[in-house]
Amino acid sequence: MTVAELAQAGHVVSDAEHALLAQFIELLLRENEKLNLTAIRDVETAWAKHICDSLAVLPLIDALEARTIVDLGSGGGLPGVPIACLRPKLNVTLVDSTAKKIAAVERIVSELKLRNVRLIAERAEVLAHQPPHRERYDAVLARAVGTLDMLLEWASGFCKVEGQCWLYKSIEAAEVETERAETVAARCALDYDDTYVYTLPAGHGDRAIVIYSKIEPLPRDLPRPPWQAKKKPLSER
Repeated sequence: MTVAELAQAGHVVSDAEHALLAQFIELLLRENEKLNLTAIRDVETAWAKHICDSLAVLPLIDALEARTIVDLGSGGGLPGVPIACLRPKLNVTLVDSTAKKIAAVERIVSELKLRNVRLIAERAEVLAHQPPHRERYDAVLARAVGTLDMLLEWASGFCKVEGQCWLYKSIEAAEVETERAETVAARCALDYDDTYVYTLPAGHGDRAIVIYSKIEPLPRDLPRPPWQAKKKPLSER
């Protein structure tokens, strides 16, 4: 995508920012030849479904005046790395439980010379109990990670009181999962705020970001140990 095409899609970037995003796609697809980071193999689809999808959250970041965000289950660095490219003053932490993926993204971040990105190989359920990360972030993001009734338990452990969780979903999943996760949200000290809907370019359809606000500290026993949220969501207890 060109600078003009990105602008038509709602993302105004400078030539330098465009070059950085283009380099990210090149590096991501190169690393993808060695390790499965994304199912997308061509540049144009990566612009639409990775870059534009990642950047959809920028208005939320700016409105919150966020200084720190954490991207859970970041995989190939999405959405965290494209966000870091366009918001150099924002501190972006990428978390993934697969060390090989974190190592691949470390190589990408090094090539991009991004100084506002920190990478951690650890399970979210474990990291959320560590003092440097426990309820320390202005916002928590997750894209293509899991259902809301799992994600809310993990995300709340990182989110500051009065911070927000921004969870990427398809339109259909947002509608179904938001209702199903009402009990989980309440137990995780989160209030549902809104669902932000946007359209990807090149006919890739509508997407959604489900927004929750953190209203009070999370109970100390949450999130539960690894795999518990997946095996038995709080909504089933």
